[in-house]
Amino acid sequence: MFFNIFRFCGIVVLWWVIVWYVLPADVRQLPPFSLVLLHVVPPLTVELTWFLSKRLRIFLKARTALAVAAAQEREQQAALDAAMAAHRTALQQRRTGVECRGVWALVPKVPDWYDDDGHSGRSALLEQSVEKVWAVGREAALLPLLQRVFEAAVSQSEAVAWLPVYVTPGGVFDAATQQALIEKAWQQAMAAQKVDRIPSRCDCRLLPGSGWAPDRAIALFDGDPSLSAFVLLGMDLLLDGTEEDVDSGAWAGRRNVAPGYAVAAVLLSRPGLVAQPQENAASGEGGEDESYTPYWERDQRGGDQVVRWGGLSQQLQFSLLALIPFATLRRPCSACCENPGRESELMRHMHHAVENVLINAGLRDLPFRSDSDAVPEPSEDAAPPEDAAPLKLGWLVHNAGVMGDTARATRMTVVALTLRDFGCEFDTVADASNVSIEYGHVGAARSVLMLSEALIRLAQRQKPVLAVEFGEGGNLDVMLVQTLEDA
Repeated sequence: MFFNIFRFCGIVVLWWVIVWYVLPADVRQLPPFSLVLLHVVPPLTVELTWFLSKRLRIFLKARTALAVAAAQEREQQAALDAAMAAHRTALQQRRTGVECRGVWALVPKVPDWYDDDGHSGRSALLEQSVEKVWAVGREAALLPLLQRVFEAAVSQSEAVAWLPVYVTPGGVFDAATQQALIEKAWQQAMAAQKVDRIPSRCDCRLLPGSGWAPDRAIALFDGDPSLSAFVLLGMDLLLDGTEEDVDSGAWAGRRNVAPGYAVAAVLLSRPGLVAQPQENAASGEGGEDESYTPYWERDQRGGDQVVRWGGLSQQLQFSLLALIPFATLRRPCSACCENPGRESELMRHMHHAVENVLINAGLRDLPFRSDSDAVPEPSEDAAPPEDAAPLKLGWLVHNAGVMGDTARATRMTVVALTLRDFGCEFDTVADASNVSIEYGHVGAARSVLMLSEALIRLAQRQKPVLAVEFGEGGNLDVMLVQTLEDA
């Protein structure tokens, strides 16, 4: 303030000096009013100009700052909107699943909990005693098991004969042997069921990718938007044909788990599957005969975004759609525990896996955090929200081990504590099945067999079923199957 006063006084003094000593005119001859104006107006004009220019600079600077701030806010909002859109997209991707329309499995002995209570054969658990298997050799023994499963499947819908079969690789059979056995069993099953018109061969392929079989099955639909449905098959037979394998039911142990066998097939389809219109049905432009040409031999018209029905005529499409889906499988979650024998570490990984599975199933929310990527993973140490609804399960499927397995107690304790953390009051003994005890060590068939058992129990109890598979090297896989109403 004092600076402004001194500046104004300096301007006034300087101007008066100019008026009286510099200007050539004699100002004393001016009228009094003009003389006053001559002394006052120019200094005021200079001061006012200074003041206005200063205010203008401040205004322009403020306006520029506001414009910059608004631009930054728009950029931040655009980045936030993009991050939220990516969050929703990624979360939606995580929550995509597949529908199950049928499940057929064959095991050495049907468990006590199984009751064929009239699900129209779409969720069947078949039995083949060990005595009929062990003496004939692995390949010869597995062939009728595969045939029975294919017969059970095609008896529900002849459309199954036209769908690709993806088998989980590995086990005691190499890929060529697997495919040869499946082809032969498939042909025999079609003949036994007297299916009139079938493809020239079974479209059998190895399940692509790595990791857990259910997750890889979902990835098939992600990778091929035109794929309508397929049969996921797991098969293995570890009995070596010696009499000790069936000696009073106490088979030779392998990692404390008896060698066994199983064949499991699950019919999976894309959600929202509908039949093609009559004019676009399988006959297409090639006439009636083309409706019975396998889709892998046909020209695929319509682009990658059109659901591919392949060789299925419209009648067969309706036959497949008549198998109403009864379950939804959302994305499983896998983890690897470096020290699975340590309860606290296994507990942390189990908690993390179950939480992710619940998020994928839509039973837990994943809040958006603007300081992270699109869909952040929940923290392994994070507790479930206090207002989260308690988890309600109808059954638990696991392979924690058999009596005498040192890891079994730790695994079951961790599973029970994890479920309790999520508000699930669940009896992990009475309301659970241990496939290691029920069926023995079934090798490459285990993942699909556990999925099959979870689906069968879901069909029986109409409540979500959790499956937990403990693999080699500390691998841990968790999945949840739900009814269509719960999904």
